Amino acid sequence: MITLKSSDGQEYKVTEAGCAQSRYLQNQIQNGKNEIEVEDVKGDILKLVVDYLNHYSNNEIPKIPDVLSSNDLKKEVNDWDYRFVGPLTYEQTFHLINAGLLLELDHLHDLACAKVAAFMKGKSPEDVNKEFTIECQLTQEEAKQLGLDAN
Repeated sequence: MITLKSSDGQEYKVTEAGCAQSRYLQNQIQNGKNEIEVEDVKGDILKLVVDYLNHYSNNEIPKIPDVLSSNDLKKEVNDWDYRFVGPLTYEQTFHLINAGLLLELDHLHDLACAKVAAFMKGKSPEDVNKEFTIECQLTQEEAKQLGLDAN
């Protein structure tokens, strides 16, 4: 078993088979480490990563579509993936995207990105900004030139 330690000191065990999905973790194991600090990933997100690694240590990793055909994530990914990312908040999802990048877990990264893409599909920039509480960075003049409401 390999121990993964989060940036806030939480520890989780995962099998080497689970770690095999991550190029980063594989490299650490090849360098003789069996306790790996995962900087920039807090415990709650690392727990999700470990759940993911454990699940896919015994299951084939499915393909995530490059382009989503609908905004219904349930139609785009398998049932387990949907139950995994579906209930997450967008904040958790963005942290999971970062963890996927850091750990070089392509499918996990793509899965979390698919959740965000499914939400955004068909939405206006204003709707996306409201959902993610993004304030317009344009001046009123710039927004007017682009035909946007700067308020």
